[in-house]
Amino acid sequence: MKKYTLPFFAVCLIISFAAINIGVSLFGIPYSFDLTPDKRYTLSPETLDWLRHNRKGLFARLYVSPELQNDSLVRIMQVLEEYKANAHNQLSISLVETKAFTPAAAEAEKFGIRPLGSRENPLYFGLVLADDSGRSRSIPYLESRRLTYLEHDLSRNLSALGEYEKPVIGVLSPALELQKGDSRLDYSQDWPFISLLRPYYEIRKLSNGVAQIPPETKAVVIVNPRRVENNTVYALEQYLLRGGNLVIFYDAFSEAGLAVNGQPDMRPSGLENFLRNLGISYNARPQISDVGINPHFLTRNMNRINLSSSGSFTVNGDEVRFTELLSSAEGSLGGILEGTFHASFPEPPFDGELLSKLPFVSISVAPGKIFFFADSDMLHEALWLQPEASDNAMVYHSNNMDLIEKIIDYAAANRNLLSVVPRHAFKTCPDILSRFEEISKERYAAEYEETAKQKREKEEMLQQLRQNVVSGKIVASLKISGHGEALQKEIADTDKALRRINAEIRQYRKKLEMLFMAANIVIFPGILIAVLYLAVSLSRRRGRNNAREYAHE
Repeated sequence: MKKYTLPFFAVCLIISFAAINIGVSLFGIPYSFDLTPDKRYTLSPETLDWLRHNRKGLFARLYVSPELQNDSLVRIMQVLEEYKANAHNQLSISLVETKAFTPAAAEAEKFGIRPLGSRENPLYFGLVLADDSGRSRSIPYLESRRLTYLEHDLSRNLSALGEYEKPVIGVLSPALELQKGDSRLDYSQDWPFISLLRPYYEIRKLSNGVAQIPPETKAVVIVNPRRVENNTVYALEQYLLRGGNLVIFYDAFSEAGLAVNGQPDMRPSGLENFLRNLGISYNARPQISDVGINPHFLTRNMNRINLSSSGSFTVNGDEVRFTELLSSAEGSLGGILEGTFHASFPEPPFDGELLSKLPFVSISVAPGKIFFFADSDMLHEALWLQPEASDNAMVYHSNNMDLIEKIIDYAAANRNLLSVVPRHAFKTCPDILSRFEEISKERYAAEYEETAKQKREKEEMLQQLRQNVVSGKIVASLKISGHGEALQKEIADTDKALRRINAEIRQYRKKLEMLFMAANIVIFPGILIAVLYLAVSLSRRRGRNNAREYAHE
């Protein structure tokens, strides 16, 4: 009976390996180990920490039309499952098939999911996040090209649930209209960075001439200042001395302003004395070297910032600490100033009741910060949004918005919101059959491309010949007719050659599949059987040796 043990075990091993391979092929296990150095397929520490400390029940509802159930949906569900696995049973996920003109579609629109396509056949592909108190936030459309920001969007909206009150942000931009007005006759649109901040902040426009910054303002963003009035400079300075935070995008030459206004705006900023008093020396000569991103928690995981016609600056101040964020060979491009600031005004430039409410201060009475950047064009979408980006989503090609968002969060002391920068482009790993398809096409790529090129050339020649005959440039004759027929034959031959190459690609792919099956079913089990046979043989030999030793004893 013992002599049949090894063959029987070998047969069982081969059957088990075949079953495993068939099961993997049928079910397509989507799980993988994250062995990348930066754990690029794992949720960020910020998200994991938030999920670990969350005590609220969370709900995620995906509203998806049947026509849009694709690979993007698979990736989105995978990420949501990662959230669920780390949420300690606090997150439930549901997928709602949303057909047009059904209760599900009405529910989706009620929660802010935007219908796409035509009115006759609207499509839905959005997400609603809610907590157990009934508060909800929505992502109106899950753009496939924005999957790199999927964790960012999910974490930011989840962290904004609950008792979230939008902090107030003031925006001062005398030379450029950055946000749409309140008037119905005002057809201007928000700049994209304003649109992306609006769901999380109350954006208030500050007029040039304002003499006081409202105390509830968490931060003031100043963009491309031009002829800022004295009252406003005083208001900004007093706001800073009382612990306010200023985010200044200073620009000697604004290309965005040139594009909007049709001519360069060379007026002085009005902040010259204010900046000089802070120890900031601005160099208007455009820097030509690359932007250096310095290590800081605000720039973590960022690898590309775009600026245009940027100047540079230096900071000199005994009581001011400067942290450089962006740099170049010519000087600093962006950074943070903090410390003790002094007023540049010896006294208020105006009289009135306002002074009784907010008396003049000459030195910092609370810690404030200045975030200073030597360029304002970095806010313009041309430098960080893909030109082909649709109206449905913001698709980035740099980290400009990531930096702006983190700066605003930090300046507004908004610790409730998560701002997760993508570390990678989400890519679904191709299955083995897709990889075989790629290898096969690569093998015949040069021949296929050359044949396809010949076909296109012949088709263009035939088309040109026909156009010349129709336009009367050449006279139709037997020779011209024969030339056309020859071209048609050559086109048919190249088309036949393309079909032959496609057939060879399919044959080569099948060959690879057969080799793979042979390796899985024969070679790998064979190696294991050989190892097992060797182990059994060694064990038997050791047993015989032990028996001989006992016999000699």
